[in-house]
Amino acid sequence: MRKSPRRLGAVALVTTALVAGPLALSAPASATNSYSYSAGGWLARQLSGGLVHNQQFDYDDYGLSLDVFFALDALHTRPRAAR
Repeated sequence: MRKSPRRLGAVALVTTALVAGPLALSAPASATNSYSYSAGGWLARQLSGGLVHNQQFDYDDYGLSLDVFFALDALHTRPRAAR
């Protein structure tokens, strides 16, 4: 079976459009809504001295603290808590 360059080009074009199309059309959430503000508040309350403290095993969880930072940064809420 012989594949023509025109057919391969059409397949490549359609594949690119299917993959990149939704990415180009979607816009990031820019406005802070009440749900993100509420979630940011809950995350900020989990911090103790800037870190998440695991009370069961009595240690500061640095990895989880970084997760909280990245979540607050993505939500664009509570910048003082993120610092």
